[in-house]
Amino acid sequence: MKDEPTAYRIEHDLDLKFIRTLADDDRLTLARLMARAAERSYRRGFQQGARVASHRPEDLPRNLAEWRYGCGTDISPWPDAPRAETSLSRLHTENSALRSLGLPTSKINDGREIFVWPPKSVPEE
Repeated sequence: MKDEPTAYRIEHDLDLKFIRTLADDDRLTLARLMARAAERSYRRGFQQGARVASHRPEDLPRNLAEWRYGCGTDISPWPDAPRAETSLSRLHTENSALRSLGLPTSKINDGREIFVWPPKSVPEE
């Protein structure tokens, strides 16, 4: 398994100094919003995982550690299909109210970005 820093440290390579400039109440509000989004996603993921495990266990990843830690967290691989999307796209899929707050869904466009995952390896020449 290759070392993907964001799979272990969500703050890796992000400039987050601005958070310390926010008022205490604003930091608490931001933390509560992040916690709610994380909790909704956790519950949804648990629900989906239980359903797939009971109805289509053959579709689950063979190596869950590789699936969880094998790519950075800017990518959201689907556990039951060879697809993925950006984690920003997944965040907005699970928590669509974030759009009304003006938070961007991605750097590329405002749509849902789904692509084949894992990428097909290109043979070295």
